Amino acid sequence: MNERIGYVFLHRKLIDSRVFQNAELLKVFIWCLLKANHKGGWVSIVTGRGKTDIYVKSGQFIFGRSTASKDLKMPESSVRNRIGTLQKIEIISVKPDTHYSIITIINWDTYQVTKPKEDKQRTGKGQPKDTNNNDKNEKNKIPDIFLLKKRFPHQELIDSVFQAISSTRKSGRVAESVLIALLQKWERYPVEQVESGIRVYLEKDYAGQGKREAYLMGIIRNNCRQAGHAKTECRTPEWF
Repeated sequence: MNERIGYVFLHRKLIDSRVFQNAELLKVFIWCLLKANHKGGWVSIVTGRGKTDIYVKSGQFIFGRSTASKDLKMPESSVRNRIGTLQKIEIISVKPDTHYSIITIINWDTYQVTKPKEDKQRTGKGQPKDTNNNDKNEKNKIPDIFLLKKRFPHQELIDSVFQAISSTRKSGRVAESVLIALLQKWERYPVEQVESGIRVYLEKDYAGQGKREAYLMGIIRNNCRQAGHAKTECRTPEWF
């Protein structure tokens, strides 16, 4: 499942993160990205119970401290501590088992683009078209998901709900365009009401019941009304 081919993406804002400030933490984080599966599939492992087949989704991988220690050339205690830190700051989640754990990169579906668009198109003569048409690019520019998220003070909460929404799909993934559209809808409501609705959605595990983003929007609208706002007052001013 984890052939050493292909590539992963690192966002530039990583340089401003807590992870970047600690060399060993950064090393373990990048190792996790490189170990994560590009697409879902079954993996066979041998445990004390014999051979076991485990389905591992994209953005996940099977973790063992001993193997990780050898890969990273770090003591097992250091690996355990760094993995614990990444889990605490909600970059990864860890599902433990007796003989192994499954690590999930929480924002994998949001930030790892699996099918990047080609930057160049060819003409009938096989020559690439001019790709420096800035005016055209600006008109067709898709809103940056990171800029839309900046509105929220608890961005880890947004990442968590995106992961939950992804879990409602059979593929375990959701298109970035869906998340952008959801962020744009949230712009019509006060930040505190959006975050309150997200917390209810996560705490009640509505995603686990197969209830998608439309159900979340209903919670946000209801929270807004229960807060004593009129319908029009639940919308954020256009100049926000």
